[in-house]
Amino acid sequence: MPRQITIRVYRSIAICCLLSFLTLHSIARADGASAISPIGSFGDFKVEGEDMQCEGEIVDLWKDKDAIRGMLHACDGAVDTKQSGIITDQHYEQVTGAVDFTVRLSLGADLLDGKSVPAKNVWVFRGRLQGKLLSGVLTMTNENYPAEKPETKRLSLRLQKKSLPSFANSEEWKKWAAETVSPEPQRQ
Repeated sequence: MPRQITIRVYRSIAICCLLSFLTLHSIARADGASAISPIGSFGDFKVEGEDMQCEGEIVDLWKDKDAIRGMLHACDGAVDTKQSGIITDQHYEQVTGAVDFTVRLSLGADLLDGKSVPAKNVWVFRGRLQGKLLSGVLTMTNENYPAEKPETKRLSLRLQKKSLPSFANSEEWKKWAAETVSPEPQRQ
């Protein structure tokens, strides 16, 4: 076989293999096997003193198709009281950077009817993700005291150097997140 024909045959075979791979890869993605990649860890978290007192929040975010997944870690007291919750009711507009989400966690305890019970904190964040900054307003309520006025706090959380893992699909992320978060307080 002449050399020119041999090169054309090999080139045709290579193109067919590449197109087959791309087609199979697209089918796998269409079946819901999308990769979850880290956006980053954004925080303003301080640990001070010999007694290891901490204060602040960290938000870990991942991109999943056109949505986000994430966790919020918060501490206000001894470092071993840090709590984590999975972000729910999330909304993300990649073009504008608008981000909203809700987190349920338990920071501390409340005294109800003479008994100490876990706090039932519900935090709602509304803000923007712009480059290395996640900023907005955090509205904090405690379901143990529904008549109390919510507290609000402006957050300006900078991208941290913390490395977040990637996941092959949403099921892997959910399993990892469930093992990572603090136990949710019992809802009544």
